[in-house]
Amino acid sequence: MHSNGTQGTGRLPAATDEGGGRRFALRVAIVADVRLYREGLAELIRGDDIEVVAQVRSRDAAAIGLDPDAGRVPDVVLWDVAGQGGIDGLDAFVAGAGNVRILVLAVDEFEAEVVRLAEAGMAGYVTRDADVPALVEAIHNVAAGEFPCTPRVAGALLRRVGTLARRERVSASAALTPRELEVVRLAGRGLTNKEIATELTVELSTVKNHLHNALEKLGVHRRTEAVARVGAQSTTPARD
Repeated sequence: MHSNGTQGTGRLPAATDEGGGRRFALRVAIVADVRLYREGLAELIRGDDIEVVAQVRSRDAAAIGLDPDAGRVPDVVLWDVAGQGGIDGLDAFVAGAGNVRILVLAVDEFEAEVVRLAEAGMAGYVTRDADVPALVEAIHNVAAGEFPCTPRVAGALLRRVGTLARRERVSASAALTPRELEVVRLAGRGLTNKEIATELTVELSTVKNHLHNALEKLGVHRRTEAVARVGAQSTTPARD
């Protein structure tokens, strides 16, 4: 009979928090091509709040226990980007890793590299100059869904998000006929279906048909979503 409160979780209890409640050790897997590096890193970070559950080379990363039924799914995977696997290996791993968070090690903090790693699926990174306390802090940050970075890197990531959003809007707009796009843009100005019909001098049913077709092509269910997809939002919100 379990009396420590861990029944069914398989998690190792860590130290108690300030409120007296139990915390659980974060499960961490290490992916690095140099064995001494893997083992040394494991010894440095292992403690009450971190359990190292796997240490593998990049080519064996797929062997990390990612099956929830196995009870050994890591919370965070440390990935040495300087190894043979590099970013391409990270790409392949993330494709089959589900929701596991990846903390990339040994990053040169150049904007282009961080953006590329973010696109590959990393959840956080530490630079080549980071010390052990910084790494442990980064592990906890990533596990909590946080992404600490410099303002310069944050700016690069935001610019990339903006670029991708603009491309998506262009692609969405190209999927619509000129009339469908016009109807969606009028909806983005806050006009009702009846007002759009008056503006375009068409029947109300025609406006409804155009909106219905636009929603289907864009794969959305509400006109506000269609407006957002084509970037047609004005200062007056669209009314569903």
